[in-house]
Formats: sequence, C-alpha cells, structure tokens
Amino acid sequence: MGTAFHDAAAPRWNGNSCISFAEYPHGLITPPREVVDQLAKEKGRHPGGMAPEFEKLLLDDWTLAYYYDGIFIGYRSVPEGVEVLAVGADEIGHLAQAAPPETRRGVIFKYA
Repeated sequence: MGTAFHDAAAPRWNGNSCISFAEYPHGLITPPREVVDQLAKEKGRHPGGMAPEFEKLLLDDWTLAYYYDGIFIGYRSVPEGVEVLAVGADEIGHLAQAAPPETRRGVIFKYA
C-alpha cells in the first residue's frame, strides 16, 4: 500500500537513534489521528466497503508502524487499539520466558 507515517513526537524520531527500547510507548496505544484519517481514505477507495476484521487489522498494523517501524515487538489487539507488552528482544525474551501464561495469552510477536 505504500503508506508511511511519521510522528515527530514519537521516541524513534526524537533525534536520538540510540534511545533504549524502554523509552518506547508501552501499554494501550490508541490509533493516532493520522492513521485514522489514512484508514478513512483507504475505505473511500473501496466502494464495496471493507470487512470490519480487515479494517481492524489495517488500523493495528498502521498504528504499530507509526510508533515502532522495524522494531521487534510483542502486542495484542484490543478493541481500543493495541496493547504493547514488550519492545525489543530483551523485553520479548523476558515476556516469553518469565511472564505467566495468562499474560502471554493472545500476544503476537512481530517486526512492526
């Protein structure tokens, strides 16, 4: 699709390419206005509409790309957006090995 987002306030764009993964947003991440607007444009290009599941998938993927493009993360999709539980290999390793199973339920690991 070629959609690219840039948030100058996001940690990855603050001018310091060596920030720690702990400085990236964690917890509930709601879709930023730019992502919501881009989804509305994309929906307008499909007169038959989009399946709600596909809309949610795009919204989640674009939200993650907005903040974490190219970074390995652990997250789960929630109705309000995405819940980011781990950013970077160290946090993901800890989550995968030390977190209780109920914490890991539904977690997706991927490069954003």
